[in-house]
Amino acid sequence: VETLQRGENAGMFTSVRTFTEHERARFAHFIQNGYEQFVTQVAEGRGMTFEAVDAIAQGKVWTGAQALEVGLVDQLGGMETAVAVIKERLDIPNEDDVHLIDFPQPGNPFELFLKHLRETSVAAQLPDELRHLRARLEVLARLQDERFFAWFPYQQILIE
Repeated sequence: VETLQRGENAGMFTSVRTFTEHERARFAHFIQNGYEQFVTQVAEGRGMTFEAVDAIAQGKVWTGAQALEVGLVDQLGGMETAVAVIKERLDIPNEDDVHLIDFPQPGNPFELFLKHLRETSVAAQLPDELRHLRARLEVLARLQDERFFAWFPYQQILIE
């Protein structure tokens, strides 16, 4: 398999070989940073120290019941429970309706349709390389406010 890449780590997530030692170290660092960021957010949200959350978490995935048992959640429930808790905290009477807003907001269906028509007619005229780039830029635009995400930085192309 011949691989063309731009940059030292461009082929890091290829499916045709295992990690090099350098890539393995970078990936471990990436995972550790993500874990530390997550534990920090949990600690801040729970009013706990990083060390206290880390001692409990240790990179494990907890069921809801287990998380309740070790103090990572206050109670079990779904959307109804979450709305009831928020109403209670904001002193909103139980019988009052609340309006939940999806985020990001999907927008007016007609406007979205027109936007789609404009974008697809322009996109149809683009060379393949630019259409692929446009799709990736749209992903980045949606993720611009996120603090952590993983994205495979390559695209496999089979040439026969």
